[in-house]
Amino acid sequence: MRIKRIRARLVKKCSLCGKKFDMWDEEENFCFRHRFGYGSKYDCYQLDLKFCCKCFDSLMDELVPRCKINPLPDPYEEMAAYAEDMPNLE
Repeated sequence: MRIKRIRARLVKKCSLCGKKFDMWDEEENFCFRHRFGYGSKYDCYQLDLKFCCKCFDSLMDELVPRCKINPLPDPYEEMAAYAEDMPNLE
């Protein structure tokens, strides 16, 4: 008799709204894991956040304006600076 192992597929759920991840949430994979060290009141805890696309956007809409340093630099600005550094190949 053979014993067959069956692995249950882990179903991810959004930490904020509890929604099961759909295809787009899985694709974007807004998951953050961090173990806190000393210097925080959360010493030795592990943060494990998973967000659906809608909750991630909502969280970013609240978080970004509170930041003194913009955590979302313009990606097109970075590409333009990179292109200026490239030699002219004509």
